[in-house]
Order: sequence, then C-alpha cells, then structure tokens
Amino acid sequence: MTIAEASALPEGSHVVITAYIVGYVKGNSLSGAVFSQPDDMENTNILIADNAAETDVSKTMPIRLEKGSKERQALNMQEHPEILHRIVTIEGVLEEYFGVLGIKNVKAFELGGNAPEPNPDVPDPNDGGDSDDKSTPGISQTPEFIPQGR
Repeated sequence: MTIAEASALPEGSHVVITAYIVGYVKGNSLSGAVFSQPDDMENTNILIADNAAETDVSKTMPIRLEKGSKERQALNMQEHPEILHRIVTIEGVLEEYFGVLGIKNVKAFELGGNAPEPNPDVPDPNDGGDSDDKSTPGISQTPEFIPQGR
C-alpha cells in the first residue's frame, strides 16, 4: 500500500505501507520536518513518502520509533543516516501523530535497498505522454512483408 492509499483510510485501519524514508520531524510539530541527513535530532521518528525525493510534508507520513524497540534500533536516522531514501515496508495501525495520520506502534518492518537512480534513457510512464501509443520499445511498428516469415 502507498502513502496516498493509506492516507485515504480512517484512523484505526491496519496497514502495510511500502515507501521511502525521506526524513524526520525535529521538535513537536510536523512543521519541523527535515528532508536531509540528521545532525542533532533525537532518534524518535522517521518520515516516509511514496517518492524518494519528496520534500512536501503533506505527502509524507510520520512513523514513531518506540523507545527500546527493534524498529528504533534499526530505523533511526541519528545512528543510521545511510537509510535516507531507502525503501521500507512498515506494518501498523493508523493513528494521529504530529496532528496527521501516522503510525505510532510499528508491528513489523522490513528495510529494503536504496532508491533506484532514474535512467534518462527510459521514459517515465507517468510523464503524461501519449497513452494511445502501444508500441514496444526496440520493435519496429512499420508493417512489411517478409517472404517465409521472420
């Protein structure tokens, strides 16, 4: 499930979200969101988003890292700054956190690899291009007769 899909659900819903770690909240308000490597933060939370480069706090979800928990040990950016932009799957129940839907009690998590680097040679399927184009890359769409088949 994505952040966008989870955000449409009511509080109390059980979710399994796969998203990118994009930052953390410094202080007591979501307005303190930081989208970079930590410098002097406590290791109490992370922010996740559907896009690894997200910097719009309204498109993120805060995740609380309980004191003494295995998720705090593995997912806190203070001790593990290298997890910024890594993909993570988190299971929990949606609750209000920093005034928005978030996860306060992580039931399970799995940390994945780094965000894939964009390949400029591969067109983005979401770029708003011609949706009627049914061509297959690398295969000519020009009809021609080839005796005895290909």
